[in-house]
Amino acid sequence: PKLDSVSEGGGDGSNDRFVHEFQVDEQYSEREIGVAKAAVNVMKCSKNVLGLALKACECVGEKISEVPSTEKKITASDGNEHSAQNEVEKKEQNEDMLQWISNLHELAREVGEGVTDFGILLYPPIDLTESNEGGCLKEDATSRHNGLVIPNLGTSKVGRCLQHQLNRLADCVMYIYDGTLSGSRESIQSCMSGEVTELTVKMTKAIQVRGTEVEQSIMSTASFRKYSTI
Repeated sequence: PKLDSVSEGGGDGSNDRFVHEFQVDEQYSEREIGVAKAAVNVMKCSKNVLGLALKACECVGEKISEVPSTEKKITASDGNEHSAQNEVEKKEQNEDMLQWISNLHELAREVGEGVTDFGILLYPPIDLTESNEGGCLKEDATSRHNGLVIPNLGTSKVGRCLQHQLNRLADCVMYIYDGTLSGSRESIQSCMSGEVTELTVKMTKAIQVRGTEVEQSIMSTASFRKYSTI
């Protein structure tokens, strides 16, 4: 069958070149098609998580306040001790925000790398053989991210890479959802727009759905192997 119609991966309804090459002119066997569709949805979900991360960084960046330059020493000698203390606290908070943005950027970078890791495995024929060699690092058990559950997807190369990618997505979204500033321990949610908050909840649900889809598709290949050998 041709992979020409795939449900949206909890995203924005777009159908662009990000997944184009996996939607046309590629032939999959009956055994492979379910896994291919589920994997493409994870790819779409990855794109949307990257978009969310960008919006979150922009929100935090807009909250960063102007502070005196490092060349201007902040002291209480001007008779305004309270003002000087406020400036110190503001500077520290800005540094915390910049660190938060840097941390999220690193998580987003790993999401992008993950797309490449499992994307190259989608060219037919897809290797669904159970193996402990090659591919992504094996996530040994079901993972939980503050209520978001990523299932164990077996030991095939595709299964390992997809499970690893789903965990990357969960790490990224949960960092936005319940992240805090390292110094004040203030919730990062106070910086977020209503749009980002809504998208975060939406993507949390989407990752859960994508994980279930991949799990069911991989389980179905085991059933297919069983009945095709009878």
